[in-house]
Amino acid sequence: MDEEILRDILDHLLAQNPPVLSNREAAEVLERNQVRQDQVSCLVDMVLKKGQGACGIMLDLLQQLDPHLYQDLHLEYYWSNTDACVPKTIEFLDFGEPLGITLIVISVFWALVTVVIVVNSPPASPPSGASPLCSCCEPVPQNSPGLPPRQLPLLLQLQSRA
Repeated sequence: MDEEILRDILDHLLAQNPPVLSNREAAEVLERNQVRQDQVSCLVDMVLKKGQGACGIMLDLLQQLDPHLYQDLHLEYYWSNTDACVPKTIEFLDFGEPLGITLIVISVFWALVTVVIVVNSPPASPPSGASPLCSCCEPVPQNSPGLPPRQLPLLLQLQSRA
């Protein structure tokens, strides 16, 4: 928030009938704090201590004087009137609405389809007479059909030396 908007908010808060801030409080916001963020923080703290009516006035002023900041802070989620700062009720999808009911029905349907498929599918088992391991993972037989039994130990020794 730039200094001009801060001073405009202070002026408007002083001009309210009755004033939201006293002259001493407005001067305290500007003089006790050198950093603008501290000034704004001090102002917000003072206004919050004044109650909900002051809060509503502050939100209305901020919306009028700096609408971009008002939107960036997502203050549109509050009703701001001069009586109170009342949080808006945020509406979510309700189970009683047609869209909520439709989503529930679709979710339950697909969950049931999944359960039926899992329950009715036969267990995976290897064909009869086949090794429980797949063909790529079957252990290498001690006697390879293409090699005479005497040469296999020689190949294993050569392989271990390499």
